[in-house]
Amino acid sequence: MNTLLYSLDHGHLCELQRMAFATAVGLSDQFETVIVAPEGPVHEEALRLGLKTVAYSSRRGYIAAVWPFYQANQKIAAIGTRVLHTMTAEVLSRIFGCKCANLQLVPGGAKRWLREGWKCHLNHLKVRQVAPSNCLSARLVEHGVIEQAVTVIEHFLTPERMESAVRRDSYQQDGVRKVMIYLRMDRFDEVELLLKALDSDPALRTLDFEIYGTGSAVQLLKVRAMRHGNVRFMGVWMDMAERISHADLFLHLSGDDPFGLAVLDAMAAGVAVLAPQTQVGAIVEEGATGFLFQADDALDLARALREVQNTSAAELQRISDERIRSLQTRFSAEASIAGYRELLNASLEGPGQPLVSWLRAAYGRMPLRFSKQEAN
Repeated sequence: MNTLLYSLDHGHLCELQRMAFATAVGLSDQFETVIVAPEGPVHEEALRLGLKTVAYSSRRGYIAAVWPFYQANQKIAAIGTRVLHTMTAEVLSRIFGCKCANLQLVPGGAKRWLREGWKCHLNHLKVRQVAPSNCLSARLVEHGVIEQAVTVIEHFLTPERMESAVRRDSYQQDGVRKVMIYLRMDRFDEVELLLKALDSDPALRTLDFEIYGTGSAVQLLKVRAMRHGNVRFMGVWMDMAERISHADLFLHLSGDDPFGLAVLDAMAAGVAVLAPQTQVGAIVEEGATGFLFQADDALDLARALREVQNTSAAELQRISDERIRSLQTRFSAEASIAGYRELLNASLEGPGQPLVSWLRAAYGRMPLRFSKQEAN
């Protein structure tokens, strides 16, 4: 069984980490996955799932943490979320002459211009870059990444997560009243977008908004929202699946998220979804599986909320049923795992190429000698 090093840039439990675990479990018949991440709750969750972990605290610490795996394996798979991870995999696999399936997972999100701007530096390597949406794939190409090097593999919900989802009761009344929002509040602009929409339309005062999550901007946002008695900040709850099932509408505010896994959770719970027309909006088909608004446009958000307010119970239930069918086909774990497996297996075929052979092929003959035995 080959080793898969799945490298993460932080140890918090969020969307990217959940996908890492789901992918690792899906590939467990062929790869023994080791989660490489800074200290944090991600290690405890990985161990609960039966996955090995290695912690690091700096760039040098990361290289030291993964070095032994390349030294001990003739074939190894690597999935990284930073250019550092992918470059390290490329160099160490050359040093030790092992075959390496090297994937760069592009998370997008905050500071996207920094994340995506660096990805073009991987063009000269035989690295596949994996984006969770067509929109993010297009943005990578705009930043100089070779189009042929990008593969789109959408996020998914595991069968276990689908089965354990707490389903909302069928819609019996027209319109919605209870709106749920779940986000990381380190930024001011996302919740501010909602507050501006409420400022613009008094008719939205009949809606109750519950905002879940935490972050450095929470206190400032609470002060800003004081004039809106229908907006409450709920903090973080352990039973988020249960909380989602009590909502009439799940509102996703971020236009930066590359996918929005929380949207899939809401869909699995049978809750109506309102999302911006960006990468996340690609999950939702207007009028078929949810509702859309123009990203970063408070007036259009107000319009969309009014529209959902006036939607019949029969229409809300039809959309809910259609979402479940979408989860079972387009966003199935089987399809996404097959995509990762195909990329990894294709790259693991054939022998490895030692560093000096690689350098000679790139820069001509070099009077150097280096072997795997010498590296040991």
